[in-house]
Amino acid sequence: MTENYKSDEYPADLRDVFRILVKRKIAFFISFVIILIISLTYTFLLGPNYLSVSRLKINNLDTAYNNILNKFFPEESGSLLIFPTDRIDELEVSKLNLLLNQIKYGDILDKVSEISGKKYLKKDLIKSMDLRINTDERVLVINIYSKNAKNAFEINKLIVDNYLSKINSNFEKSYNELLTKINNLIIEKNKVLDELNIEAEKYVTDYNLKFIEKLKKSDSGNFNFTGINYIPPTLAKNINDIFGDINDLSSAKNILVQNKDLFVKRIIAVEYPKLNDVIDYSNYIRNIILSIVVSLIFAAIISFTINYFKTPEK
Repeated sequence: MTENYKSDEYPADLRDVFRILVKRKIAFFISFVIILIISLTYTFLLGPNYLSVSRLKINNLDTAYNNILNKFFPEESGSLLIFPTDRIDELEVSKLNLLLNQIKYGDILDKVSEISGKKYLKKDLIKSMDLRINTDERVLVINIYSKNAKNAFEINKLIVDNYLSKINSNFEKSYNELLTKINNLIIEKNKVLDELNIEAEKYVTDYNLKFIEKLKKSDSGNFNFTGINYIPPTLAKNINDIFGDINDLSSAKNILVQNKDLFVKRIIAVEYPKLNDVIDYSNYIRNIILSIVVSLIFAAIISFTINYFKTPEK
């Protein structure tokens, strides 16, 4: 019992490994050749050898009037990617994920295929794409892989150009709608302010007339009265609030008008695709070496597996 136990624990000699490989040399050779052919075929024929990269970002927009616009026009502000100042980071990442889905599942790829004259079919465009969100830098990374450097560049450029053209056109429309609504709201609030001012003047006038009547009825025959400018606190607060809203809206409107490009080009390419920047993965020497190493490892595993099942039990 003790001898058998020790025999089982005796470590395998490295010479035994070579004896097994020699014994199963035919299986080793055949496995090595087949795996090497598959590996080289995938590396040089099927696998993409070139990469074109572009990066899209939401244009920085953090003004004192972000919250004002979100307060009065939450829907329109959302359409223009104007976020509350305390949630910019969070909402930018959320919107970038929306952009990713728009490119991947929207009609952009159909448009690209159409413009290219069906040179790039939609199914091939989907296979060539790898879209990622870099949450640290808050950018959408577009990776396009192809066996041809020019194709990788062209596909990336077509996607970026068409997407930016489409989405910025939508921003232009939302921008004009927001300006119109701000103007209309300022007009409405000015009307309300005029009505409140009339109400306040009437209150002051009535209040002073009543006060004068009281003085006349009093015992004092001579009095020197200059008037009292008093209005109820609620009315005064309403006037101040409306006046403040008008000032805020007017200032926000000025920001919109003076920085139109910032609002109608909310998405920008911080890294635009260039042919010279295409990355070449076609390192033939490296790929051949890796293919040989992988083939040797798997051929050895197959040889040991075959030897295990074909060796008779003693």
